[in-house]
Amino acid sequence: MGAEELAYVVAQDSPEGAFVVITGGEPILFDLGPLVDLLHGLRRRVHIETSGIAPLRGAVDWVTLSPKPFGQWPTPAVVAHADEVKIIVHVPQDIQAGLDTLDGLRDDAVIWLHPEWSKARDRDNGVLNAITEAVKLNPRLRAGYQMHKLYRADELDQHSDKRHIPLGGNPRLGF
Repeated sequence: MGAEELAYVVAQDSPEGAFVVITGGEPILFDLGPLVDLLHGLRRRVHIETSGIAPLRGAVDWVTLSPKPFGQWPTPAVVAHADEVKIIVHVPQDIQAGLDTLDGLRDDAVIWLHPEWSKARDRDNGVLNAITEAVKLNPRLRAGYQMHKLYRADELDQHSDKRHIPLGGNPRLGF
């Protein structure tokens, strides 16, 4: 589906003034400029969620950076542009590893710590306690939760890609 078709769907399915979130796989690998321009023409704000591994293309209104500290780190330019950060915590060490990728982050960007979904309800795994302690020690950190998973949004959405692909990505393209 091209930019024009996506913009048409947005125009039909969302009210003027709404925001559109571009996520899944790694959207930063694509030139989002034409789509963002069309969405802005429809008076929609554009948010992107990205690991930040490539230059940001397109004048998006909000950047959520979700770094992958054990893979390719985000570029300094994307870190500097991020409005918020979402660190997924599989094990307690992921907190510091994620924070280590954020050199140059703006002072007003909030950093969210989300337990990885399979750990989110397990009170004995140390992840929830580690997040709690980190938030207590650093006022910049916030504890978050992947609510779309609690509500099974991906599972119940007829348009969601249900194949077992990490982050809804494209293995042929390496993400």
